[in-house]
Amino acid sequence: MSNKYNLNFIGKSIGEASVIIKWGEYQISKTPFTISVCDAEACTVDASEMTKNPLQVGVPFTFKVHSTGAGKADLSIKPGDTSDSRYTIITTSDNDVHTVACTPWTVGEQSLSVTRGGEHVKGSPLSFSVCDPRQCKITDLPDADHCVPLLGVPIEFSIDYHLAGPGEVSFVVRLPDGSEEEQEGEEGEEGVVVYSYAPEELGSLEFLLEFNGISLLRNKWICEVPDPSIFRAIAPKGMCRLDEPVQFYVTGITKQTEDFIVTGTDPNSVEIEATKEQHIHNSSISVVQFTATVVGEYSIQVKHDSSDIDGSPFIICVTNPAGARITGSIPDNPKVGEKLSLSIDASKCGPGDISCDLIPLYGEIDIEPQILSSPDEDELYEISFSSQVVLNCFLELRLAGYLLQPSPQYLSFVDPSKVLVNSKELESGDMINQGDPLSIEIDGREGGCGTPEAKVSMGGAPVDVDLVDNRDGTFLARVIALEAADY
Repeated sequence: MSNKYNLNFIGKSIGEASVIIKWGEYQISKTPFTISVCDAEACTVDASEMTKNPLQVGVPFTFKVHSTGAGKADLSIKPGDTSDSRYTIITTSDNDVHTVACTPWTVGEQSLSVTRGGEHVKGSPLSFSVCDPRQCKITDLPDADHCVPLLGVPIEFSIDYHLAGPGEVSFVVRLPDGSEEEQEGEEGEEGVVVYSYAPEELGSLEFLLEFNGISLLRNKWICEVPDPSIFRAIAPKGMCRLDEPVQFYVTGITKQTEDFIVTGTDPNSVEIEATKEQHIHNSSISVVQFTATVVGEYSIQVKHDSSDIDGSPFIICVTNPAGARITGSIPDNPKVGEKLSLSIDASKCGPGDISCDLIPLYGEIDIEPQILSSPDEDELYEISFSSQVVLNCFLELRLAGYLLQPSPQYLSFVDPSKVLVNSKELESGDMINQGDPLSIEIDGREGGCGTPEAKVSMGGAPVDVDLVDNRDGTFLARVIALEAADY
């Protein structure tokens, strides 16, 4: 006959109940004790804020839990059991209204369990999808600062979104009159869509690329479509790269003007050798091309009947972003308040300004990187910055608008001082019996996105630590005291 009894009872009202257990006429030890009776079904979830915008990795969303009349019990927000998702979840309470700020860190179809006293509240679990537009890769789209779109000439590019999570890509062209036309793409490989657009009107042209309604372009893509019937030379926009052929156009080509002549010299006054050929999409446009051998300014003349045509002469600046040498590195998880610095040797790059930008995942940041040129060496730049708050952003280094490798770099600033460590055994100073576990709760929700590293040693020798990720910004470290010793 077993000496153990399981006692079950049903709470009849919301509130605190005092439980007394007797054996015969005698009250057993450790009774009475108090328990809280709650009604999870009296709680409601208001997820209206979640539906206003697409949910993105690294961007917090909020919802509210109302618990009026539900009694007192712990509110728990946890990732769904069938999901591999990770979050940072912070709950703030104002009487019976609980605001949950949740930052997702993984893409896909996901769910959150909202429980009160271990029971699901009304509306739980919450199901939703999370995307990451940053994972979309745009290939072959020319930079607007270096692009001259031509009438009837296709601009072709592709967008790979297979890592971006659930969602759709859209490509809209804003025409010179302000109207918008959505473009249809062709599906290539899985998760890749290919677009081809040929301008049909003269004037300003703007491309709008989005994933789930979220822009994929950090800066506006706006270019001017010139009139191809006018006989003139159209110099390239911005600076050209040394590692790519230098190209410009002559428009308005007819049988009378096709014998135009191109001459030019490089920065060392050496004559260039230029080739010209008819554009495959427009016979009135000639493509002129030459190979730059040094960085600097190239003087170009386009003449017909011994006279400069419209747009000639002009200067083409050639730069070499690949010649930049970056010294130092920025860690992926820098500490809040830590001064970060690196240097860039641009002495072999040629003309072009150095820029450094920090682009946040959402909102705005008040960080202005400092760029100082060395007084002792030409074209040597020192870049430094720091963050006083926890944030996630991208670091972009550019020369003349061109990205310098290895940027863009994803930075997640962390603040170890805001990571909380709790342990009943450590706080009480209790002795731990040999073979018993030591559990340490780690709350990193206010400290930034990252995974803690727990180290335990016995007599200088490392001891295995089992680190459990609760997937909500908190962790549990467990250690088994296999031997009697100081740990």
